[in-house]
Amino acid sequence: MNQLRSIKPIHPVQPQLQSPPKDSTPRHFSNLPHDLDQTELGVDDLLLQASVTGPAKIMTEEDKAKPVRVQWDPERSVRLEMLPYRSTQIGVSGVARTRWVEEWIESIEDVTAMARSLKKVLDEDGEMGEEELIIRGLIPKAKVYELDQQLRLILEMNER
Repeated sequence: MNQLRSIKPIHPVQPQLQSPPKDSTPRHFSNLPHDLDQTELGVDDLLLQASVTGPAKIMTEEDKAKPVRVQWDPERSVRLEMLPYRSTQIGVSGVARTRWVEEWIESIEDVTAMARSLKKVLDEDGEMGEEELIIRGLIPKAKVYELDQQLRLILEMNER
């Protein structure tokens, strides 16, 4: 099932291009190294303005004119193991970036200390499970962010 989990972070820079996935694995937004809370309206509006990028994709003039770029990347665990789903990188430019920064971001939290604590715990106990890491507050629990069919089409989530 294709899902977006946790809608953070979204970066205000254009991503490096990588191939969008052509599989049906779940997809989610990554959480580290910073925690960014934003309004659902803002996320939806950004994604409505998106085009999916990748080296195998030929972008039309319409795609190039859109202020938001999305790329699907392989996701990794806290131990850097490949996971069976992908996450997104989102680049925001122009007017969309201004609205995102001024209207839709609710808070930004530096989680560098949490990342350092996580590394220390993983170095000491490499077998600790994800649930225990969540309980200890070392990693956030990803939340499913459901998308309507229009956004799923824009993000190419229904392609195999």
